[in-house]
Amino acid sequence: MSRRLVETARFLRDAPPEGFRLPSGRAYLGDEFCERRLPSDGMLAWLEQAGRNIGAATLMTPFLTDWGMARLQEVLARMSRALPDGFEIVVNDLGTLELLRQSSYPGLEPVCGRLLSSRYGLEPAVGESGRLLSSRYMYFNDFPEEFLLWLSEHGMRRIELNSITQLRRTHQQLRSRGLKTHFHWPYMFLTATRLCAADQGFRGNARDSILGCGQGCERSLATSACPDGTEIIIYGNAYLVRHEGLAAPPDEADRIVEDEMGMERNAV
Repeated sequence: MSRRLVETARFLRDAPPEGFRLPSGRAYLGDEFCERRLPSDGMLAWLEQAGRNIGAATLMTPFLTDWGMARLQEVLARMSRALPDGFEIVVNDLGTLELLRQSSYPGLEPVCGRLLSSRYGLEPAVGESGRLLSSRYMYFNDFPEEFLLWLSEHGMRRIELNSITQLRRTHQQLRSRGLKTHFHWPYMFLTATRLCAADQGFRGNARDSILGCGQGCERSLATSACPDGTEIIIYGNAYLVRHEGLAAPPDEADRIVEDEMGMERNAV
């Protein structure tokens, strides 16, 4: 039996050096956890120069404040000029869908993000001993019909999934509805919070602290060990773990999104 072809995409978190070529045809920009990591002016300037040489692009977006929504509008306007053939936008905030409905960005394809898809069908995975397992974090038997209809109504033909259990339990259902699945490798997220652990967290007025963010998460990551030995990666305001029981990306997904989140940096 032949192995099904799986598309691979990679994150670009900084403007690449001159002459850089992507290992694959699709670049992921932005971030799904923090609006301060939407593409920088430097990244957008690089994209405006190199955009036509990129096979395809996907913009990741997180939950957004009013500041983040205004910034997203700037990013979308510049990316639309740089990529006239269109690009994907991964949506995790319902306000982003409303922004897209009210605006005209030709060729823009919305994708359901894993923060959004993880709100549906939640059930704890409990082992025979009653212990919460680490496939443990959450699993999905299937998605409710009303959610699948909602995706269709909003023009979403792709969905990002978080855990291997979620992927294996739902990919047949999603494929039968014409939906493509994306899987992030090698990390799944546990939660994203209002508190950023980078730069010793927020100081003073929360809004002023966010606007004065020093983006310490881009310089170092923190790790913490659970009592059972599971390593948790703390990436700014997000908490992630490596996918369990997988030596390589799974075959079931239609796209593998490779994102090491800069783990080559020294963890603290």
